[in-house]
Amino acid sequence: MLVVFLCYEERDVEVQRYKMKGKVLEKEQITSLDNNKTLFVSSEGSHLETCVAQGLGNNIYFPMFQDNNKGVL
Repeated sequence: MLVVFLCYEERDVEVQRYKMKGKVLEKEQITSLDNNKTLFVSSEGSHLETCVAQGLGNNIYFPMFQDNNKGVL
């Protein structure tokens, strides 16, 4: 499971991966997606996709919100 933390004021994004190892939940900070992966994040759902267009890999995309308190512009 990937968790995306947003700090609106600082425009900072942090991504962490959580996975079960036996009965222990491990956390790992992600500093980079694979060059051929793109992460799309919204309040309704998210998905990690293999990128077919060159130059779009290793990016996180957020929807444009009208209300500035709900997301990153």
